[in-house]
Amino acid sequence: MSIEGSRKFLTEQHTVNLNTMMEKHKKENREFEKSLDIRLKKKTDLVKEMQGLLNPLIQNPERSVDTKRMTEITKEIDIIQAFELSVTAKLNILEGKQLAELTISKEEQKKEIYDFERDCVLKKNKKKDLVRKLQHLIDPAASAPTPSAPECPVCMENMKPPTRIYNCPNGHLVCAACKPKVSFCTICRKDYVGRATAMEQMLRELAEK
Repeated sequence: MSIEGSRKFLTEQHTVNLNTMMEKHKKENREFEKSLDIRLKKKTDLVKEMQGLLNPLIQNPERSVDTKRMTEITKEIDIIQAFELSVTAKLNILEGKQLAELTISKEEQKKEIYDFERDCVLKKNKKKDLVRKLQHLIDPAASAPTPSAPECPVCMENMKPPTRIYNCPNGHLVCAACKPKVSFCTICRKDYVGRATAMEQMLRELAEK
């Protein structure tokens, strides 16, 4: 599998894992919400029953009322309201836990992609060093170093003019062709911030000499 194919596969696997985690969280939330809905429906029925007991009394204050049942209804409503507060608190804790799980998973994904890209760069460096050593054994004069332009850490090609060059906040470079292929700087993991115009200008001036 190619590097691009491997990176795509890795990203797809993380997407599947995140979706699975989010479905698990939705299921947990639904269980709490279902339990709460049952009690809220019961509370609505109790309130209606209480209103049914109070309406005749409002119309005729002298009329007798089932105070025992009214007391029972009041207690049941209090229990349901306490349950509502408990479920709300548990949902808040659960959401905090779920958010932490998602954050950790995304950080792990970012690190795994970074490690993969870094490993690819190291392998390319090793391969290029081996090629140079072989060239030196074959023709020492032809393999003499000619430092004319910095190498892109991704494709290992010299970034000669008119190559567009980008840099991260720490000054690490990457060529325009490779920038879309990496998520962030393969050396320090910072995002690339823009064109390294000063470097491009210096290389152009060196090439003209």
